[in-house]
Amino acid sequence: MDPPAPDVYAQLLTLSNTAIKQADPHAKVMFGGLLNAPPNGLTAWDFLHQVLQQPGAGNAFDIMASHPYAHTVSDMLDALGRLRQTMAADGQGSKPLWITEIGWGSDPDAMGMDGQRNILIQAFNALLQKRYVWRIGRVLWFNFRDPAGSKKNICDFCTSGGLLTNAFQTKPSWSAFRSFTGG
Repeated sequence: MDPPAPDVYAQLLTLSNTAIKQADPHAKVMFGGLLNAPPNGLTAWDFLHQVLQQPGAGNAFDIMASHPYAHTVSDMLDALGRLRQTMAADGQGSKPLWITEIGWGSDPDAMGMDGQRNILIQAFNALLQKRYVWRIGRVLWFNFRDPAGSKKNICDFCTSGGLLTNAFQTKPSWSAFRSFTGG
C-alpha cells in the first residue's frame, strides 16, 4: 500500500481536527505516527515538513507521534532529532512528541532475549535523557506479547518483539520494562 501524499494527509488532518474539536473542544488531536523511513515513502521529517507547508496543517494537531524503529538506539535518536528539528523549523517545536511504537525482536536471528532487554534499557535511558528537551510525552513498546503464527510477517522483528512470549512467559525485557514503568 502506498503512503498518502503529504497534501492529502494534510486535508485529512485538518478535516479530522475540525470534526473532533466540534465534538469535544478539549480533545487532543494526534498526528499519525510516522516511520523514520518507510520502504515506499518519504522520511518522517520530509513528510512532516511537506504536510506543514499545507494551509492550516500546523494548527490541526496537538501531539506529534513517531514510530522511530531503527537498528540501533543511536539511529533511533538521530531520526527523532531530525523530526524534532523539523517541528521546530516549521513552528511546531512546543508540541509534545509521543513515541507511539518502539521495539526490537528477541529471536536469536535478531538479537536474542538478552539483546532485546539490553536495547530496551539503552533506548529508554536515552529517551529519559531527552524527555524534557524533546518534550516526550509517552513511550509505548511494541508489542506486549509475541503473536501466534509463523515468522512470516510485515517486519523482521514483529513476531518476537513482545515483552512476553505468545504463551505468556516473561522475557528478560519484561522486568527491564517494568523497572521504567514503576510496575
